[in-house]
Amino acid sequence: MYGENYPAQSTDFSSAAIALKTNKPKPNLFAGFSYGDRLWENRLGIMIAGSYQNSYRGSNSRYFDSTTATSDASNLPVLTSMKDRTYSEQQTRYGLHEKIDFSINRDHKLQWYNAYMVFENARVRDTRNTDLKIGYNPSDGDYNLSFDTRFRYTHQDIYNTTLKGLHSFVKDRLKIDWSAVYSTAYNETPDNSTIYTVTTVRSGIENPISVTTLGSAERR
Repeated sequence: MYGENYPAQSTDFSSAAIALKTNKPKPNLFAGFSYGDRLWENRLGIMIAGSYQNSYRGSNSRYFDSTTATSDASNLPVLTSMKDRTYSEQQTRYGLHEKIDFSINRDHKLQWYNAYMVFENARVRDTRNTDLKIGYNPSDGDYNLSFDTRFRYTHQDIYNTTLKGLHSFVKDRLKIDWSAVYSTAYNETPDNSTIYTVTTVRSGIENPISVTTLGSAERR
C-alpha cells in the first residue's frame, strides 16, 4: 500500500493486541469427523476427514541473572536479579483432508489428494523482575520491581494438493506411476509486542505501577 521505503509509524499499528483484560478460558475442545464411500459401481471413491483442537495451557518458571564478583578476588557468582515468569497461551489447530480416486478402467486410475492444516498460537508472558543489586534490603522489605508483558500471536498453515496416475500397458508389462504435486507453507508472527513498567516495594508493600521505563514498549 505504501511501498517498501515507507517508514512505519506507531500509529500504523492497532493497540488492540496490548489491551489487557481478565477472562475465563473456554473448555478445551477436540473434535473430528470422517466420511468415505464408493460410487458408480465402485469406480469413484471419496474420503473426507477433518479435525479441530482448541486448548489452553499455562506454566510458571523462575530463574536468576548473575555476574562475577568484582569487589574481591573470589570470582564467585553474584545474583543480580530474580525473574518470575507466568505463561498463558491458547493453541488452535484444525485441518481438512480429502482424497478422490477414479478408476477409468482396469488399467488406468487417477487419485487426487488435498490437505489444509492450520496452527494458531496466542501467548501472553508476564515477567516480574526483582532487582537484587540496587535498593535490595529484604530485612526491611524494600526492593525494586520491574515488569514486562509480551503478547505474541503466531499463525502457520500448510496446503498440499497431489494428483497421481496409475497406468498399465501391454498386459501389465509396462506400468507408469506419476504424480503432480503443489505445496505451500506459511509462518508469520503479525503481533509481537512487549510493554515494560516498574514500581517499588517499601516495608513489604508494593506500590502502584506508576513509572514507565525508557523504551516502554516495542513491537516487531
